[in-house]
Amino acid sequence: MSRTKEDQALANALALRYQNGEAQALGELYSLLIPYMVHKAQCSGAGDEAWDIAHDTFLRVSSRIADKSNSALVDNVLAYATTATHRLTLNLLRGKRRAMMNIDSRQTRGSLAIIDRTKSPEDIVDARMREEWYSKLLADALSKLPEVHSNTVRLRYVHDMAYAKIGETTGAPIDTVTNRLHYSLTQLGRVLANILKPEQREELFPDR
Repeated sequence: MSRTKEDQALANALALRYQNGEAQALGELYSLLIPYMVHKAQCSGAGDEAWDIAHDTFLRVSSRIADKSNSALVDNVLAYATTATHRLTLNLLRGKRRAMMNIDSRQTRGSLAIIDRTKSPEDIVDARMREEWYSKLLADALSKLPEVHSNTVRLRYVHDMAYAKIGETTGAPIDTVTNRLHYSLTQLGRVLANILKPEQREELFPDR
């Protein structure tokens, strides 16, 4: 059996153990998957951001594993993780390319004017109220987390800080940063699941 096939089998076994409530298996799965995911991100063109992409993807993978309705995932964890890493890398690169495009300012203003004219005042007010409601909801949910965890979430998702920089700022190793984010996002999901209706969860978390 090749090394990759051995790791595939081990990843599936660890995922199943974690899904069945063995918390320690998550740390072992992290150590196994991260090198593959960093390599995949680098091969996909991520450059210096490969580590951050790999860790963000691991959070998604671990969240999907914890959801027992995704039973098929534990049969092919390594392939799922590397594919998800590749997709996240491509999305990042596409976003950068769009940001670097030089769009004529007059054309932009014209497009915005057309967009504004297609929206009624009621639509604009409704969208702004929903945005403010979701912001308050997330702030309330964050306040229920331990301070070290809520600060880690803000550093990553509000200030867009890299994992290594979060580690330097908080004095924690990268795997601790990842564990804190995993715990925080899991807890936030549980809090919000008791508040949001299914259609609201879909709007707030379209990838879930």
